[in-house]
Amino acid sequence: DSSPKWRLVGWLAVIFIPFLAGNVLSTAGNLLNTQLNNSVSGQLVFAGLAVVALILSFIPRQILILLMTVGVIVSLVLANT
Repeated sequence: DSSPKWRLVGWLAVIFIPFLAGNVLSTAGNLLNTQLNNSVSGQLVFAGLAVVALILSFIPRQILILLMTVGVIVSLVLANT
């Protein structure tokens, strides 16, 4: 059985991670909504991103790491142009 310290860390993660994920989705939605010049409802953009995040959660971890690496490289290239 786990020690009480690690059990507490697990429960704190259960409480914290949904807020972190919601903030990431909200920020991404706001940025996309700004790029789209508010032509699409912010709630639709947020819902679409939530569905994409749910679909990505079923992809194996190795593929997600590859996608994340490609995304970071693309963002660095686009930020410096």
